[in-house]
Amino acid sequence: MAKLRTNRSAFMYWLAVGVTLTLWHAIGSRALANDINTIMTRYDGKTTKPESIFMFGSKYSVFSPLTMNRINVELERRGIDFKIGNSFIGCFQIFKALNLLSEDYNRKGC
Repeated sequence: MAKLRTNRSAFMYWLAVGVTLTLWHAIGSRALANDINTIMTRYDGKTTKPESIFMFGSKYSVFSPLTMNRINVELERRGIDFKIGNSFIGCFQIFKALNLLSEDYNRKGC
């Protein structure tokens, strides 16, 4: 079982997206989708495609409500006391949620 990253940072992610003119977005969203699927697919039978993680708005990008809901359900299933909000702040909270889920996955396994 490979260890998942537990040091994701929303600030560094968005900084890299800006510096690389969104090239990092394609690479980073693939890594996020792979970790989401590694942690959750066994229990919910769903998969997340990298292109469906974000919804692009006219002002800024936000995470898809389906992705946020899927992560919230997994947090609750694992007994982790953290919720992702449905606002712009949720874009930053999702990185913390994935760090918490990855730590739990690395410790307990599936």
